[in-house]
Amino acid sequence: MKKSVLFIATGTSLIALGTAALQWLIIDKITEFLFLPLIGFIVNAFLGSFALSIMYAWDYRKRHRFCFIPLIIHIIAVLILFFVPFTRLWLKWNFAYYKDEREKIVEMVITGELKPNVEYNSSLIQLDSSFPLVSLGGNQIVVEMNDGKPYVFFYTHRGILDNYAGFLYLPEGGEPAKFNDLYEESKSEIENQEPDIYWVSHH
Repeated sequence: MKKSVLFIATGTSLIALGTAALQWLIIDKITEFLFLPLIGFIVNAFLGSFALSIMYAWDYRKRHRFCFIPLIIHIIAVLILFFVPFTRLWLKWNFAYYKDEREKIVEMVITGELKPNVEYNSSLIQLDSSFPLVSLGGNQIVVEMNDGKPYVFFYTHRGILDNYAGFLYLPEGGEPAKFNDLYEESKSEIENQEPDIYWVSHH
């Protein structure tokens, strides 16, 4: 019994933490519609395991002192889930890891080496397999011309309809509010990363 409770506590905690850390990659693979029931299953499994660890530790006089370990594992997992900003950390990593590749792609757009190539949308460029996954949702980037200059957008989340988030590369003198529908201040978030590079979100 002791080993099984410890195994369940460790497993459900690692799955919960892993899902929190990789949620945007998971959503990209299975869509938001499937992610919600997956989260429901993981939360229920974690809570059930948490309750089991409490019951196991409750009658500690009849058990070994290590019976508190499963409960401690759950408490540590809960604290991590509440206090570690997984999304912000992932965005920082994503920005730094793909920064050079994205800058090369932006330069290719500016020089005309890359042009919109998706039939149903004249603003989209489908990157081929020679490029790393710099834009979630199919490795497509958005190129929007404003004042004759390209605004290049890489998805970190490609939601439904007008729900999206990602990194926006501006031309010199460009303004993020000129891109797409970011002028809707009540629905938009804009955070400066570096000069002429912003993380933006619209919901």
